[in-house]
Amino acid sequence: MAMSKTRKVVLIISGIVIALVFVFLLGIAIIVSAIRGNRPSIRDNSVLVLKISGPLPDYVPEDPIRKLFGGQPQDLKSLLAQ
Repeated sequence: MAMSKTRKVVLIISGIVIALVFVFLLGIAIIVSAIRGNRPSIRDNSVLVLKISGPLPDYVPEDPIRKLFGGQPQDLKSLLAQ
């Protein structure tokens, strides 16, 4: 039993509209959850513990080729700026 061309077009357009509505609602849900996200509370006199493994040089010169293939290695300045 073959479907008519008009019915196929209507089903395709309906599927696209349903998919767009779903993506739109998902985007709204993500935005709302990001806005409502509560910041964690930090008590007075708290201490931040950083567990650093491997070498951590004071300065690493920028290397544009390395950025393309895996990012820059971390240096002390970029670690503290995060």
